Amino acid sequence: MFNLGIGNCFSVLEVINSFVKATGVKLNYKIVERRAGDIEKVWVDTTFANSELG
Repeated sequence: MFNLGIGNCFSVLEVINSFVKATGVKLNYKIVERRAGDIEKVWVDTTFANSELG
């Protein structure tokens, strides 16, 4: 199984706003500082998937 996404980045806030727009359900959330150990960004190395899937 390969889960590499679609090449577009989305912030948590963008996902929340899209959910609210699509469902009409308001979510309760609070914007706070990053927690210790939280990472800012994540990238994937697609080398293995490219070699397996061509």
